[in-house]
Amino acid sequence: MNKLVNIALFLLMSFHFVIAQEAFPVLSFSEKEFDFGTIKEVDGPVTHIFKFKNSGNSPLILSKVTASCGCTTPDWTKEPVPPRGEGQIKVTFNPARRKGSFKKSVTIRSNSSTPVVMLHIKGVVTPREKTPKEIYRRQIGQLNFKMTVLPFVKIKENQVKIDTLDFINLTDSAVKVEVKRAPSHLDVQIEPQMVPPGKKGNVIVKFDAGKKNMYGYVLDRIYLRINEKENYKYALSVSATIEEDFSKLTEEELENAPVPVFKEKVFDFGTIKEGEKVTHSFILKNEGKNDLLIRRIRTTCGCTVVTPEKKIIKGGESVELETVFNSRGRRGRHSKTITVITNSPKSTSMVLRLIGKVVSGETSHQ
Repeated sequence: MNKLVNIALFLLMSFHFVIAQEAFPVLSFSEKEFDFGTIKEVDGPVTHIFKFKNSGNSPLILSKVTASCGCTTPDWTKEPVPPRGEGQIKVTFNPARRKGSFKKSVTIRSNSSTPVVMLHIKGVVTPREKTPKEIYRRQIGQLNFKMTVLPFVKIKENQVKIDTLDFINLTDSAVKVEVKRAPSHLDVQIEPQMVPPGKKGNVIVKFDAGKKNMYGYVLDRIYLRINEKENYKYALSVSATIEEDFSKLTEEELENAPVPVFKEKVFDFGTIKEGEKVTHSFILKNEGKNDLLIRRIRTTCGCTVVTPEKKIIKGGESVELETVFNSRGRRGRHSKTITVITNSPKSTSMVLRLIGKVVSGETSHQ
């Protein structure tokens, strides 16, 4: 008897469960992903319509439809969809500045038996061809350049390198270009000097590091004359990091080479009052055998001055690099770097740092 009662209860509960399930709206899509294939950015937005049906037995309401990206815009059926009724979700993708492959999702929230459903669109965007003005964005006089800085990056102390900056004449008239002034270690040629409308030209620069006679990072200016006119704004920059050439050193010379070691590389001067000066000595020791030569000391700011006790340090010897930071007009937190360039093959360039805070007021803390 108990067994029959249990079976009856089970069948009754199952019946109520089925009835409850059938009372829900059911959101059914014929597809949940669409591939646009290859599209062109220049053609603008593309659209696909996802159609759905309410397979349940009560009205279906889409409460919220959101896209994973601002480039994707959904539009959907707002009114309730009756049982066996149909609706749609229109998804528009904007390919502007979206070159390459893409895959975007659209999330649908509803009162369906499955309350959250996701759709996906994908494809590949072929970027539009840029206009000459977009490619040559930097304007100098009547000329447009791709960039106004020519970086030679790394160059050995006696090396000669040649590189080129190209430009275009986007005006309706021919433009005459000449070199007004350039440093002696830069040989600069303009080809052609008379540039027809819509045509391109080149600034050809030969960098002679031996003539520059300096180590570390350097930045130089080339001044142009355009259509017989001179302007300090008609300038190009040339940068490089000049390195000492150790490739010809023998094994013995490398073994005996100088080895620079700083006792400390960071000094925290704490908090000082604006206008005060901070003085600190960094100790540099040569732990190698041959003489250590300080080739150059470069600071990130004219507010920081470094004076070495001497620039030739014998093996085992130590020297002081007196460093003075002037805080006048420099309120706030500071991190000033000092680059020390030496003739050491192992540590050609070393960076020291002064850190601290400058405040206004009557008191300060060291």
